[in-house]
Amino acid sequence: MTDRYHFRPAERRLPGSLLRPLQSALAHHRPCYMWQAERFDWVVGVIAWQREPRSITTATVAVNVDPSCRGQGVGRFLLEQAMHAARETGLRTLLARVSRENAAAMHLFTKSGFQPLLEASVNEPGDAAVWLGKSLLC
Repeated sequence: MTDRYHFRPAERRLPGSLLRPLQSALAHHRPCYMWQAERFDWVVGVIAWQREPRSITTATVAVNVDPSCRGQGVGRFLLEQAMHAARETGLRTLLARVSRENAAAMHLFTKSGFQPLLEASVNEPGDAAVWLGKSLLC
């Protein structure tokens, strides 16, 4: 995987199609840390996290992968790299808010060790989201 994709801090203007879902997922937060996965100078995925206002050791994470690259391990690669970087910055817990309808994201986070914490309505009745959490202490 690492020979196919490069992981680095997001330095250049990201495609709106990748950035908008992150802004929505991290509503009321401005991402402090953002990275991109590239293949042949093409941004194929983005991950970001924002520290929670009441905890310096907890952050909310969001990930988005270009539709043409989904199912190829890009999301898993981004999440693994971000968890490693998060540990190095002193984070102990990552949270993710995932729509119940987003089976791919639910699979990505649960396969990476995130556990369901809470289910809540997002915008309208029936629009359920699940809060997932993962301890970074190993």
